[in-house]
Amino acid sequence: ATHEATYLAYRDRLQGLIAAALAEAGRIAGRAELRRLSIACNAVIDGLWLEAGVLPEAFTTGEIEAIGLVSVGALLGLDLAEDRA
Repeated sequence: ATHEATYLAYRDRLQGLIAAALAEAGRIAGRAELRRLSIACNAVIDGLWLEAGVLPEAFTTGEIEAIGLVSVGALLGLDLAEDRA
């Protein structure tokens, strides 16, 4: 029950952030698309978090974050890494 509550709260928060990012880029997404994107982005973030937690020495400083920005950006069709170069 705790996992469900925290997952849904995080997914909803992420969905709002995605909606804002897309709107800033001039794109409006429907509720179903935002839900799908938030689930997909959360899966990418979770996977990277797990890998970095289990094998932290396998990654260079900032590598996981950079991969996350590029990967989530690809899902959203946005260049999230643009300002981090």
